[in-house]
Amino acid sequence: MKSMQSLKLLTLTILGCSILGQQAFARQINARNNPDAMRIEGETAYERSFAALPLSGQSENPGWSDDYYAVVHGGVCVQFKGKFDSSSEVQAAEETAEEFAARKARLDNIKSNLDAMVELTEKDISLMSKDNLEILPAPMILDIKNKNFKYPVTRAELQRTKSVRSKYDVLNAKRQEIFKKYQADAVAGDKAAMEQLLKDEKAIVADINKINWFGQCHGWAPVTVSEKEPNYCETEVLAAGKKLIVPLWSSDMKALMAHLAAHYRDNSAESGFCGSRCNTYYQEPADTKKLQDSAFVDINPASLHIILANKLGKLKKGLVLEVTADAPVWNQGTVSYEILHSSEKSAAEVDEMVKNGLIKDLEVAAGTVKQIYVENKTKYISEVRPHKEAMGNKQNFLH
Repeated sequence: MKSMQSLKLLTLTILGCSILGQQAFARQINARNNPDAMRIEGETAYERSFAALPLSGQSENPGWSDDYYAVVHGGVCVQFKGKFDSSSEVQAAEETAEEFAARKARLDNIKSNLDAMVELTEKDISLMSKDNLEILPAPMILDIKNKNFKYPVTRAELQRTKSVRSKYDVLNAKRQEIFKKYQADAVAGDKAAMEQLLKDEKAIVADINKINWFGQCHGWAPVTVSEKEPNYCETEVLAAGKKLIVPLWSSDMKALMAHLAAHYRDNSAESGFCGSRCNTYYQEPADTKKLQDSAFVDINPASLHIILANKLGKLKKGLVLEVTADAPVWNQGTVSYEILHSSEKSAAEVDEMVKNGLIKDLEVAAGTVKQIYVENKTKYISEVRPHKEAMGNKQNFLH
C-alpha cells in the first residue's frame, strides 16, 4: 500500500470568493471552475460563506479500494486469481481421451494467450474443475451467468486492450529473456556481458514505461463513493444443462462495477464537472513555468473548498478528485475533509505581505477584501491489488 500523504490548501482568499495556495492557482472563480458546475438535480444552491460552512465532513458511503485494471494486463480480463491449469482437470465419463486432451490444451493455451479464453466451449465450462472455475475472470462469469457462450463482454474487453497488451507482452518477453541470460552470465562470471544486459534491460523498461497504462479509474472512482463494498460470494450458473457454483471474489464484483460504469454507463445520468482537462506532460520536479499554464491551474482553491464543504460537509456525498496536475488522469474517490487550521488576513495585511515578499501580488485576485489561510486534510481512496474478501475498514486511503 502507498503511504499516507498530505494534501494541503494553504490559503483561501475571499473576494466574492477565492482561495489561494503556495502554487499559482486560478485566481478567480470563472465559468470553468465555478463550484455550481458540480451541483446536480435536487441539490440546493451551495453555501459560499466560509463561516457558515462546516470545518469537516465525511460521506455516508465510506468508499472502497480496488485495482485500476490497466489495459497492458487485459483490463478486467486480467487473471489476478491465478492461471488456468489443466492439471486439476479430470476426464469426464462422457469424454473421449482425445476430447479430454483437447479441452486441457485449450486451458493451457490461455497461459500464454489471454485471447484464447473465448475459445472455451460451453461443454468446457460444464466440465471445468472447481479450481479453474474460481479463476474465471469477472466479465467471463457475467457472460456465463447470462448463458451467452459467445462471451460478448469478455470479447469486447479483450479487443479493447489487445493492441496495448500485445506491445507490453512483446517487451516483457524480451525482458524475461534478458533475465535468463543474465543468470547464465552470472554463473559464468562474465561481468562485461552482465553489464551490457543491464543496459539492455534498462532500455526495455524505458519502452515499457512509454506504453499507455490507461486503466478504469474513471469507472472505479465514481462507484466506490456511490455503491456499497461487495463481499465474496458464490453464484449459480448453468452450462450444458449442468448447474455449477462459481466463486465471485470481492474484486470480481468491483471489477465489473467499474467496467460497467466506465464503458456501459447511462449517458442520461446527471453528473457535474469542475476544472479543465490538462493534456501536457511534465517531468518531476515540475517545471514551474508550466504552472502558469491555465491547464495546470484550472481550479480556484475557493471553488474546491466550497465543493468539499457542501458535498462532504453538508450533503454527506462522496465525489471524485483528479489529483495530478498534468496529462495522466488519476481519478480518486474522495470521502472526507477536515480543516486543521485557519486564519484570516485583512486587505491591509495582505498588502503588507505583498510588500514584504511573503506572497506574490499576482496571486491576489482583483477585488479581494480578505484572505483566509487554511490547512485542509482531504482523504481520498487509492488503489490496491485485487482481493478475495471485502476490505472493510482496511481500505487504502491517502490524505
